[in-house]
Amino acid sequence: MKKIFILVMGVILVSCKNVAENRNHKDDCKSIDCLDIHYNLDSLQINKGIAEKKTLLLFTAWNMKGTTILDSMLSSNSEIFEALSKYTIIVQYVDDKSRIQADSLNTIGDINLQYEMTNFNRATQPLYIIYINGLPRCMSAYLGKRKEDVLHFLNECSSTSPVIDF
Repeated sequence: MKKIFILVMGVILVSCKNVAENRNHKDDCKSIDCLDIHYNLDSLQINKGIAEKKTLLLFTAWNMKGTTILDSMLSSNSEIFEALSKYTIIVQYVDDKSRIQADSLNTIGDINLQYEMTNFNRATQPLYIIYINGLPRCMSAYLGKRKEDVLHFLNECSSTSPVIDF
């Protein structure tokens, strides 16, 4: 009887372990680290991401930490987190001093700023642009700290929003 009990308990424990391993832990995660965020992509990667997915493109700077929705306390708000989780987020730092190549004068930040100016006629940070179905649908240069403003920007932008002409 004791052997049967141990055998049954072993089967139950193995079953529980398999169920736990098959769960998607991202579903339980409510941290900014669990969002689909990509940093300092090159123009081909940006264009590919924009074409394939609902994308939030953010141009920012390291010295602006704490001022964007990703860095502020707003990202820990459950409603804002849910809204952000619907996007692939691409963050381009315009002041990144990393060199493209060791002997290059160009930095990643130079390339990112040039991309922003060439494609959006702006040199503003932060600059948020939402792409849906490969088209720029919504843009904001500053969302502020009000939860309502951020949620309106993220949730109200849709495929029926007018295409932005830069």
